[in-house]
Order: sequence, then C-alpha cells, then structure tokens
Amino acid sequence: MGETKIRAASGVASHLGSESYHTNVTLTVNTSPPQVCSNPQGCISGGATQAGTPVPVSQRALVPQGTTYMAPEPRSNPYVANGVGWSIRATPATTR
Repeated sequence: MGETKIRAASGVASHLGSESYHTNVTLTVNTSPPQVCSNPQGCISGGATQAGTPVPVSQRALVPQGTTYMAPEPRSNPYVANGVGWSIRATPATTR
C-alpha cells in the first residue's frame, strides 16, 4: 500500500499513495462444481437434494451439449449440510 500524507500547512488535504477495493463473496463450499456437457447426445442434470443425495430419476432432465449444468451427484461431504464460506476478492491497487 502507498503512503498517506496530509498537507495541513497549505490548508489543502491530499492523499498520496495507492487505493484498492475489497468485495466479500459468499460461497457454497459443500457442493459439486457445475460442469459443461460435452456429450453430443446430451447430459443428465439434476444436482443434489437438500439432504445431499442425488435427485430422484423422475426429477432429472437431459441438457444439450455445451450447457453448463449440475450433475446428479451427492454433496462433497455428506456429513455437512449447507457449508457456507466467505472469500474476499480485491481489485488491483491503483497509484495516485
């Protein structure tokens, strides 16, 4: 980070240094990542139920090739319900 100086003698305050912004991002950490369908015949989608098991066959759908979808897979950790994590994303610092 840059250095901050205040010029009080001239009556004008100024900031010398760098500046960046931080954004808090909420993440669902106990889930399988989305996939892109690469099968020309389509892919079965559905994700997981709130209990963490794959959705029943009657609730699954076929998505076309190239579609981002949730595969019918169990949660990564079946002993954890809804895992929520926080991540802080920062923009690059700019110099003034």
